[in-house]
Amino acid sequence: MRTPQDIMGAALAVFEPVPNPDRLTGEQRRSGRMVPFLPNRMKSPLLPSDKELSKHVSVDIGLHTLENRGQCFWMTVVPKDIKRVRQVLVFFHGLGEHIGCYYQNEMLAFAYHHGIACIGFDMVGHGRSDGLHMMVDSWNSFVSWATAFCDTFVPRKVKEWGDLAQRELPIFATGVSMGGGVLTAVCLLAPHRFNGVILISPMLGIEAASRPSPLIEWILTKVIVRFVPTWPITPGSGADAMYLHAKDREVCEAIQRSNDLGNGSARLRLQTAVELGIVGCTWIQSRIDQFSTPFIVMHASEDQVTSPDMSQKLHSSALSSDKTIRFVEGAWHGEIFQGGPKTVDSMRESFEVVVQWLNDRTPK
Repeated sequence: MRTPQDIMGAALAVFEPVPNPDRLTGEQRRSGRMVPFLPNRMKSPLLPSDKELSKHVSVDIGLHTLENRGQCFWMTVVPKDIKRVRQVLVFFHGLGEHIGCYYQNEMLAFAYHHGIACIGFDMVGHGRSDGLHMMVDSWNSFVSWATAFCDTFVPRKVKEWGDLAQRELPIFATGVSMGGGVLTAVCLLAPHRFNGVILISPMLGIEAASRPSPLIEWILTKVIVRFVPTWPITPGSGADAMYLHAKDREVCEAIQRSNDLGNGSARLRLQTAVELGIVGCTWIQSRIDQFSTPFIVMHASEDQVTSPDMSQKLHSSALSSDKTIRFVEGAWHGEIFQGGPKTVDSMRESFEVVVQWLNDRTPK
């Protein structure tokens, strides 16, 4: 029997302020969109044409069934000359996004320019994976989804590539914003799952300006969320938040247009905001001094979404003996790898920093 909360939540989902309400479920978001190259993907100034890319890299996609968790969409980008591959890099995307929009540009750049084999996946409620759009009903289950993918699909694919390359391939991972927070949690639960991780402006703590007042937060988390968890009314999100990605508004709008499998500019569902911004960040902060996986954290110095101070705290307090921090001066939240023509030099430098970090930790 459905509870009153279920009925109200289902009713409110109908009024979700997304441009295409037919894309609320994973099945709807996948319909007609199971293609490797998304034609409306924001073009990266660091990459040649898709026609040129297709000569040198292979892009593959599919669905991986996670036991008792549904379908998880995955994408791989690997050099056609498999002998070039020395490392594997797993990508964790940000909130309201998916691995096929502009994140595909990062995978293509790593594979095309540097010979790195890349694996990306859409988290539950995002992109072409199952789940109600942008709904995180539990921080623990959200992290568990990502962990299950890393424990099942990733090792199988890495072994396949390693056999072809005739070498053992170390596995690294990178996470941006929310993806950086989830990756941090994955490493806290299993420190040796990856040979090292690259955290990009990770969600380890939310800036005070992005949070409601303590009174409003108490009302939302203790009262309203119990009745309308799917309701997209969260303060500090929505269309205005989209423009915190980069200084160049045209870049922000191009990124938004490229995300046709959801709407990152929609207001967050109330339960999602609570689980990520409060439950998740509190969980990470209470364990941050236990982090022991080798890492480099790169944070935009002028980030208005996630906290540079928390990245500094991670670097200062983590148990890891191999840890590096780098602040990208003048950058906003999404500009380290996802800027536009005005930030080409900075993006290229960031790629070089990461590639050097990976090479220094990869057997010759």
